[in-house]
Amino acid sequence: MHDEFLCHVTAYGVCDGRRIGVPLGTYRAPTLALALWWLRGPARQEEVAEALAAGRLVRIATGDDTTEYELLAESVDALRMQRAAPVLGVPVA
Repeated sequence: MHDEFLCHVTAYGVCDGRRIGVPLGTYRAPTLALALWWLRGPARQEEVAEALAAGRLVRIATGDDTTEYELLAESVDALRMQRAAPVLGVPVA
């Protein structure tokens, strides 16, 4: 079971013809329940909970006429496991 989750929100817009992302905030949720609360709104709670508990990245996007908002959440444990996994074909010392 994944115990801790890293959540981010970023706003994207167009400036001088280029898509620009501006980080709006980060939250390190100590429990799955708090990560789900942070992602509340248009998110389907049960589906999101299953994805996070399985260690998958969750992305929710919404927007208006000028801006897209992206909310991301992922398991801190899953991130650690990805970093610790050896690269295939490279010997581990």
